[in-house]
Amino acid sequence: TVAAVDCGDDVAHWLSHSLCSTSDLRLGHFSWPDVPLRTVTEGWKHFTKVYNRLRSEYLGAYSYMASYLIITEESVKDVNSRLRQPVSERCYRANIVVKGSTAYSEDSWDWLRLGDSVVLRGFKPCTRCAVTAIDPDTGKLNPYLEPLRTLKRYRQLVRKEERDLSGNEPVFGLYAGLHTVGNVRVGDSVYVGTTTD
Repeated sequence: TVAAVDCGDDVAHWLSHSLCSTSDLRLGHFSWPDVPLRTVTEGWKHFTKVYNRLRSEYLGAYSYMASYLIITEESVKDVNSRLRQPVSERCYRANIVVKGSTAYSEDSWDWLRLGDSVVLRGFKPCTRCAVTAIDPDTGKLNPYLEPLRTLKRYRQLVRKEERDLSGNEPVFGLYAGLHTVGNVRVGDSVYVGTTTD
Protein backbone atom coordinates (compact mmCIF):
# COMPACT_ATOMS: atom_id res chain seq x y z
CA THR A 1 0.00 0.00 0.00
CA VAL A 2 1.18 3.51 -0.81
CA ALA A 3 -0.10 6.48 1.17
CA ALA A 4 -1.69 9.38 -0.74
CA VAL A 5 -4.14 12.23 -0.33
CA ASP A 6 -7.36 11.38 -2.18
CA CYS A 7 -8.26 14.11 -4.69
CA GLY A 8 -11.99 13.72 -4.04
CA ASP A 9 -15.19 12.40 -5.56
CA ASP A 10 -15.45 14.95 -8.40
CA VAL A 11 -12.01 14.01 -9.69
CA ALA A 12 -12.77 10.31 -9.23
CA HIS A 13 -16.00 10.63 -11.24
CA TRP A 14 -14.27 12.56 -14.04
CA LEU A 15 -11.40 10.07 -14.17
CA SER A 16 -13.71 7.03 -14.25
CA HIS A 17 -15.91 8.63 -16.91
CA SER A 18 -12.99 9.81 -19.07
CA LEU A 19 -11.41 6.35 -19.04
CA CYS A 20 -14.76 4.59 -19.59
CA SER A 21 -14.19 2.60 -16.42
CA THR A 22 -16.94 0.78 -14.59
CA SER A 23 -14.74 0.84 -11.49
CA ASP A 24 -14.59 3.78 -9.13
CA LEU A 25 -11.13 5.06 -10.00
CA ARG A 26 -9.43 7.35 -7.49
CA LEU A 27 -6.60 9.80 -7.97
CA GLY A 28 -4.05 10.11 -5.21
CA HIS A 29 -1.68 13.01 -4.69
CA PHE A 30 1.58 12.93 -2.81
CA SER A 31 1.52 15.85 -0.40
CA TRP A 32 4.63 16.08 1.69
CA PRO A 33 4.70 16.37 4.72
CA ASP A 34 1.09 15.11 4.98
CA VAL A 35 2.15 11.81 3.43
CA PRO A 36 5.41 10.41 4.79
CA LEU A 37 8.26 9.51 2.45
CA ARG A 38 9.42 5.94 2.20
CA THR A 39 12.56 5.08 4.11
CA VAL A 40 15.40 2.64 3.67
CA THR A 41 14.07 -0.05 5.99
CA GLU A 42 15.20 -3.60 6.63
CA GLY A 43 13.74 -4.63 3.26
CA TRP A 44 16.12 -2.24 1.49
CA LYS A 45 19.24 -2.84 3.59
CA HIS A 46 20.62 -5.40 1.12
CA PHE A 47 20.73 -2.61 -1.50
CA THR A 48 22.59 -0.18 0.79
CA LYS A 49 25.33 -2.73 1.36
CA VAL A 50 26.09 -2.72 -2.37
CA TYR A 51 24.98 0.82 -3.30
CA ASN A 52 26.22 2.97 -0.44
CA ARG A 53 24.86 6.22 -1.92
CA LEU A 54 21.24 5.03 -1.60
CA ARG A 55 19.40 7.31 0.86
CA SER A 56 15.82 7.30 2.11
CA GLU A 57 15.20 10.70 0.51
CA TYR A 58 16.16 9.26 -2.90
CA LEU A 59 13.47 6.56 -2.89
CA GLY A 60 10.62 8.83 -3.93
CA ALA A 61 6.99 8.31 -3.09
CA TYR A 62 5.56 6.16 -5.87
CA SER A 63 8.49 4.82 -7.84
CA TYR A 64 10.08 1.44 -7.27
CA MET A 65 13.62 2.60 -6.61
CA ALA A 66 14.03 6.32 -7.34
CA SER A 67 12.19 9.40 -8.50
CA TYR A 68 14.64 9.93 -11.34
CA LEU A 69 15.77 7.56 -14.07
CA ILE A 70 18.36 8.96 -16.48
CA ILE A 71 19.26 7.59 -19.91
CA THR A 72 21.06 9.07 -22.92
CA GLU A 73 19.80 9.27 -26.49
CA GLU A 74 23.09 7.72 -27.56
CA SER A 75 22.47 4.63 -25.42
CA VAL A 76 19.03 4.23 -26.99
CA LYS A 77 20.58 4.56 -30.47
CA ASP A 78 23.18 1.92 -29.65
CA VAL A 79 20.55 -0.58 -28.51
CA ASN A 80 18.42 0.17 -31.56
CA SER A 81 21.40 -0.49 -33.85
CA ARG A 82 21.40 -4.06 -32.51
CA LEU A 83 17.66 -4.70 -32.92
CA ARG A 84 15.70 -5.94 -35.92
CA GLN A 85 13.07 -3.31 -35.19
CA PRO A 86 14.06 -0.16 -33.25
CA VAL A 87 12.10 0.71 -30.10
CA SER A 88 11.11 4.08 -28.74
CA GLU A 89 13.13 5.60 -25.89
CA ARG A 90 9.78 5.61 -24.06
CA CYS A 91 10.13 1.82 -23.60
CA TYR A 92 12.69 2.57 -20.91
CA ARG A 93 10.31 4.80 -18.89
CA ALA A 94 13.05 7.33 -18.09
CA ASN A 95 12.06 10.81 -16.98
CA ILE A 96 15.38 12.44 -17.91
CA VAL A 97 16.88 11.83 -21.36
CA VAL A 98 20.26 13.46 -22.00
CA LYS A 99 21.49 14.26 -25.50
CA GLY A 100 25.07 14.81 -26.62
CA SER A 101 26.98 12.21 -24.65
CA THR A 102 28.45 8.85 -25.53
CA ALA A 103 26.48 5.62 -25.30
CA TYR A 104 26.28 4.32 -21.72
CA SER A 105 28.23 7.24 -20.27
CA GLU A 106 25.44 7.50 -17.69
CA ASP A 107 26.83 4.33 -16.11
CA SER A 108 29.63 6.36 -14.53
CA TRP A 109 27.79 9.54 -13.54
CA ASP A 110 27.85 10.30 -9.82
CA TRP A 111 26.63 13.90 -9.84
CA LEU A 112 24.52 15.80 -12.37
CA ARG A 113 23.60 19.45 -12.51
CA LEU A 114 20.63 20.24 -14.72
CA GLY A 115 20.35 23.85 -15.82
CA ASP A 116 21.35 26.44 -13.25
CA SER A 117 20.34 24.82 -10.00
CA VAL A 118 19.06 21.23 -9.89
CA VAL A 119 21.60 18.71 -8.62
CA LEU A 120 21.01 14.95 -8.75
CA ARG A 121 23.09 12.18 -7.23
CA GLY A 122 23.40 8.94 -9.17
CA PHE A 123 23.29 5.95 -6.87
CA LYS A 124 22.45 2.72 -8.71
CA PRO A 125 22.36 1.34 -12.25
CA CYS A 126 18.81 0.58 -13.36
CA THR A 127 18.38 -3.16 -13.82
CA ARG A 128 15.71 -3.85 -16.40
CA CYS A 129 12.73 -6.20 -16.50
CA ALA A 130 10.10 -7.23 -19.05
CA VAL A 131 8.39 -3.81 -18.81
CA THR A 132 10.93 -2.59 -21.40
CA ALA A 133 9.39 -5.07 -23.87
CA ILE A 134 5.91 -3.55 -23.52
CA ASP A 135 5.03 -1.04 -26.21
CA PRO A 136 4.10 2.22 -24.42
CA ASP A 137 1.53 3.08 -27.11
CA THR A 138 -0.28 -0.25 -27.42
CA GLY A 139 0.43 -1.97 -24.11
CA LYS A 140 1.37 -5.11 -26.06
CA LEU A 141 4.36 -7.28 -25.23
CA ASN A 142 7.04 -7.44 -27.92
CA PRO A 143 6.90 -11.05 -29.22
CA TYR A 144 10.72 -11.22 -29.23
CA LEU A 145 10.98 -9.65 -25.75
CA GLU A 146 13.03 -6.82 -27.21
CA PRO A 147 14.92 -4.79 -26.19
CA LEU A 148 15.31 -6.89 -23.02
CA ARG A 149 16.68 -9.95 -24.81
CA THR A 150 19.36 -7.94 -26.61
CA LEU A 151 20.30 -6.00 -23.47
CA LYS A 152 20.87 -9.30 -21.64
CA ARG A 153 23.53 -10.23 -24.21
CA TYR A 154 25.84 -7.30 -23.51
CA ARG A 155 24.63 -5.03 -20.68
CA GLN A 156 25.21 -7.12 -17.55
CA LEU A 157 26.29 -5.92 -14.13
CA VAL A 158 30.05 -6.10 -13.67
CA ARG A 159 30.63 -6.36 -9.93
CA LYS A 160 29.94 -9.74 -8.29
CA GLU A 161 28.03 -8.22 -5.37
CA GLU A 162 25.71 -6.45 -7.85
CA ARG A 163 25.10 -9.69 -9.77
CA ASP A 164 24.43 -11.53 -6.51
CA LEU A 165 21.78 -8.92 -5.69
CA SER A 166 20.11 -8.57 -9.10
CA GLY A 167 20.88 -11.81 -10.93
CA ASN A 168 21.14 -11.61 -14.71
CA GLU A 169 18.94 -8.55 -15.19
CA PRO A 170 20.54 -6.24 -17.75
CA VAL A 171 21.46 -2.63 -16.99
CA PHE A 172 20.12 0.40 -18.83
CA GLY A 173 20.05 3.83 -17.23
CA LEU A 174 20.93 5.35 -13.89
CA TYR A 175 18.77 5.87 -10.81
CA ALA A 176 19.32 9.25 -9.18
CA GLY A 177 18.09 11.13 -6.15
CA LEU A 178 17.38 14.83 -5.76
CA HIS A 179 20.15 16.66 -3.95
CA THR A 180 19.32 20.32 -4.74
CA VAL A 181 15.83 21.54 -5.70
CA GLY A 182 15.18 23.85 -8.65
CA ASN A 183 13.53 24.08 -12.06
CA VAL A 184 14.45 22.01 -15.11
CA ARG A 185 13.46 22.76 -18.68
CA VAL A 186 13.78 20.81 -21.91
CA GLY A 187 17.04 21.88 -23.54
CA ASP A 188 18.85 22.78 -20.29
CA SER A 189 22.56 22.04 -20.19
CA VAL A 190 23.58 18.99 -18.20
CA TYR A 191 26.88 18.90 -16.34
CA VAL A 192 28.15 15.59 -14.99
CA GLY A 193 30.87 14.58 -12.62
CA THR A 194 32.31 11.49 -11.07
CA THR A 195 33.76 10.99 -7.62
CA THR A 196 35.12 8.09 -5.67
CA ASP A 197 33.13 6.73 -2.74
